[in-house]
Amino acid sequence: MYNLIKECDILHYHGQAVSAGYRDLFMWSGIMDKPVVLHHHGSEVRNKEYPEFANNLVRYRYVSTPDLLEFVPDAEWLPNPVNLDNLEYSAPKLTGPLRILHAPTDREVKNTSVVIDSISKVESEGLDVELNIVENLSHAELMRCIAKNDLVIDWVNPKIGIYGVFSIESMALGRAVICTLNTSLYEDYDLPIINTSPSNLVNVIKEIYNNRKILLDKGKSGHDFAHKNHNSLEAAKKVIRTYQKILAKD
Repeated sequence: MYNLIKECDILHYHGQAVSAGYRDLFMWSGIMDKPVVLHHHGSEVRNKEYPEFANNLVRYRYVSTPDLLEFVPDAEWLPNPVNLDNLEYSAPKLTGPLRILHAPTDREVKNTSVVIDSISKVESEGLDVELNIVENLSHAELMRCIAKNDLVIDWVNPKIGIYGVFSIESMALGRAVICTLNTSLYEDYDLPIINTSPSNLVNVIKEIYNNRKILLDKGKSGHDFAHKNHNSLEAAKKVIRTYQKILAKD
């Protein structure tokens, strides 16, 4: 790493630093005098005390979800950039069974048991609902699965309260998305995501089942939202401007 970094103008970390406790920052920033940008994505900082010395060794901090602003001092939220080039919009089917996709990377975090229980209750009332749970797929396979379903259920976990890349890609493909969101994190954004608590998930699914136009409306607004707020090219431009400011000060 030393040989790579000594040739760089800026060191941009994703996640946490290489050494436990960010100790390697003393080498890159302190000894080598390289400008360091830290870009945090979740568990490495959530509900943890941020190392005080890192404040003095890092020039700029990004977080990929707004909940992390609570744990990272003086950071900027950079909404997750997504390559949208191959994610083409398609309208969901408004007739037949309501096909629902849930793709947990971690069933406990995504609260998958609540999703399964809610669908069972809806089915017990005679509604024609099809739940598809997929795991360990390639990215291309997952994108095809999204397009084959009408509705996506992502996080249903009030402890998290955010939406992630899976939700963004689903919106880009024209699919309505259900999440449990902390609305205070998104006050400045007109989110098209359907926000519900775990206890109200059954009612939300029933409402959508009986009014399929919601799928079309949320699918279109979600597609527009993803392109406006999560375009990877625009995110890259913003980061480059930060780099330019850092280098100008040096």
